[in-house]
Amino acid sequence: MKWIKRFIILAFIISLGFGVYEVYQMQKKRDVTGPDLICENEEISASIEAGNEELMKGIKAIDEQDGDVTDSLLIESIEKNQSGADNEFMISYAAFDHSNNIGAVTRKLHYTDYHSPRFSITSPLRFSKNEDISLIQYVKADDCLDGDISPFIKIEGEDKFDEDPKAGIYDCTLQVTNSVGDTAALPVKVEIYDDSYEERNFVPKIMLKQYVIYLSKGDAFEPTDYLDYVYDQMTLSIDFGPMVSMKVNGKKKEVTEAEAKEKSGKWINISRIKYASNVDTGKKGNYSVVYTYTTDSQEYTCNAELLVVVE
Repeated sequence: MKWIKRFIILAFIISLGFGVYEVYQMQKKRDVTGPDLICENEEISASIEAGNEELMKGIKAIDEQDGDVTDSLLIESIEKNQSGADNEFMISYAAFDHSNNIGAVTRKLHYTDYHSPRFSITSPLRFSKNEDISLIQYVKADDCLDGDISPFIKIEGEDKFDEDPKAGIYDCTLQVTNSVGDTAALPVKVEIYDDSYEERNFVPKIMLKQYVIYLSKGDAFEPTDYLDYVYDQMTLSIDFGPMVSMKVNGKKKEVTEAEAKEKSGKWINISRIKYASNVDTGKKGNYSVVYTYTTDSQEYTCNAELLVVVE
């Protein structure tokens, strides 16, 4: 009986050994290595309208066991290269073999028509002390990749208006980040004024067509192109032609060209609006143009500011 027990024990040990050996061999054969991603080019250029097929062009995924698995290739992420050029991004790809092992690679992507998020301001940032001031109502942000990203705007310095701000000019900064991690910032000035009867009824206003514009480096720039009209107890259209001499009630009088041609409405000549500009389209940066208008009585003056960003 003893030899039978010994035989059974020996058989069990041999069986266990074979089992361990089989598991070991299976582990050796198990695929734990992801595919290699091979790039034809280390850098590519494309439009922001390019689809995945174009962005993945020139990449193959080859696996040691499964062969060509390029059909599993996908774009994992596109992120702004913070240390690179304005239009430089890092695009990351991934591919899978039949055992779901992952291979990855990253290369540079230059978007040929990309620009950072841009802001717009819908009206002058000028408020009475008596108002509840919420700058976010008057600013928007648009991105060439994401569209309207206004809900993500942050305003640094807005807390200055929380409790009874004094009249004066305050510096704030608009900031927004798009989905690829590109952050745009725009310094703005906010004016707080004391409310009064004179302010409401006699102080004029210069209205602009836009309050923020974006130019490419080297673009031509004419500050008067962005003037819309002046409000001086009534709406005054701006005539850009020369002043004209004509007789009115037998007396010689200088009038605007529009008035001489009997165009409808009330007019002022462009010479009534002065401006100071520090814009240099030869250099990237943030600039401004400040326009000034004074009433006929010389008693009241107003300003308007155009922000100019040269990209």
